[in-house]
Amino acid sequence: MCGVRAYWWMARLTILMTLGGLLAGCPSWEKRPAFSGSGMDMFTPVALRIHPLSRVATAGAAVRLQARLEFSDQMGDVGKGVGRIDLQLFEYQTLAPGHQGRPLGSWTIPLDAPAANHAHWDAITRTYLCDIPLADGLPQARYVLRAGFTLPNGDRLKDEAVLGGK
Repeated sequence: MCGVRAYWWMARLTILMTLGGLLAGCPSWEKRPAFSGSGMDMFTPVALRIHPLSRVATAGAAVRLQARLEFSDQMGDVGKGVGRIDLQLFEYQTLAPGHQGRPLGSWTIPLDAPAANHAHWDAITRTYLCDIPLADGLPQARYVLRAGFTLPNGDRLKDEAVLGGK
């Protein structure tokens, strides 16, 4: 008789622990962000990231800035965007604020037309690739890349990254 009671106690305890674990880890109990927008507006980019694959590349004598930009919506999902990309490349300076030294170039890339948007989209990395030729003989191997994205409503997203060796 004692063996049966002990078994039922263990079974009840196991069930309660399992239910407690399920409730504690249940996503419906998590605090979710307050979403804004409706319809297609909910997929509008709210964050910009200079992807780690961005670099200044050399192929023979040619030097190119390969800036990869990643947009994410209010749910944190990566996607496309419509607007204007502004890029600035600077020398890396150890003691300068933000390590930004002498400017090396500035570019504007419109993504408001379907053909231009498609031309820069890389479906493999889910980033926009801005492949820009640079002047030969750049002064060093480290750079500061600053990126901005202006949405049609005027909102602006920004990011900055150091490119090159450590």
